[in-house]
Amino acid sequence: MERFNGTARRMNAHQVRRSLAFAHRSDTRQAVAWWSATVYNWVREHRSLRSPLEVPEGKKRFQQRTPAMAVGLTELIWTEAQILRTPVYIASKN
Repeated sequence: MERFNGTARRMNAHQVRRSLAFAHRSDTRQAVAWWSATVYNWVREHRSLRSPLEVPEGKKRFQQRTPAMAVGLTELIWTEAQILRTPVYIASKN
């Protein structure tokens, strides 16, 4: 958890003390926090989550993985553009 907090603080200027960040509104801060968490889980590879390849490909011996890949939500590392192009459907509150 501490590693995630440190990474989130580094990725999000609003969480740094005495920041000149542009967001003073809570909804903007919340949106930036969600964006950094999404990038952390879907886009950024984590060295501690890599898995060894069955057959090494040249110098490549490991398959890089994201946290979303580690828990089985996806099989590929997403790009930020793919995330922005993916439609989000909000479940209705009945």
